[in-house]
Amino acid sequence: MRVLSSLPAPSVALSQSNWLVWLAPIFAALALLVYPLTAQAELSEDQQELVEEVESYLNDIDTMEGRFVQVTSTGNYAEGDVALQRPGRMRFEYDKPNPTLLVADGFNLTVYDRELDEATMLPLRQTPLWLLLREDVSFTAEDLEILDVMERDGTIAILMQQADEPGMGKIEIHVSTDPMRLKRWIVTDAQGVETTVSLANIEYGVDFQPRTFDVQNLPGVMAPGMDPRRGR
Repeated sequence: MRVLSSLPAPSVALSQSNWLVWLAPIFAALALLVYPLTAQAELSEDQQELVEEVESYLNDIDTMEGRFVQVTSTGNYAEGDVALQRPGRMRFEYDKPNPTLLVADGFNLTVYDRELDEATMLPLRQTPLWLLLREDVSFTAEDLEILDVMERDGTIAILMQQADEPGMGKIEIHVSTDPMRLKRWIVTDAQGVETTVSLANIEYGVDFQPRTFDVQNLPGVMAPGMDPRRGR
């Protein structure tokens, strides 16, 4: 197993095979509402209200599960089951023949190959998933820049990037308004590769077994700092 203590900016990593192992199967490309903006947008009162509505909705989510579909601008397609327990925990289990399993356990994002029994761990805070999994979802946090906010056809779209590393790429959240539901999110890297995850059949208030987000029971997985001779 490889443990990565640091990563190159996603704008680079998204084009590399190790990052695409999990980003391409999770985030799918959708050429919709993505703009080449590079500076913090001045939000109107209406836009600020939309941002606050989405923040409140996401912060109210404790647990949810359902199905996801991903498509990328490079032609990749996958489906599977998704489970979320905020803060910090998420699981993407892909339908066969895709062997990928992705598990965020609150500290790391583990990319697991179920055929090879091999895993790669990425610090969760250094992945785009941290935007949704952090304890306090705030799109106006110091480490984020809102590039655009708009509402169209019953969907609120918020486009963001990392404030200190805008070259990492952009992430866009789509939330329906009636009822308010997380529909999809889109990541665009510096090379223009776009990946989206669209959610379906979502249920909230789900009780999960502890093993749902535990990677230590997977063959070949060892957490950083674990002594392989002692198993802990």
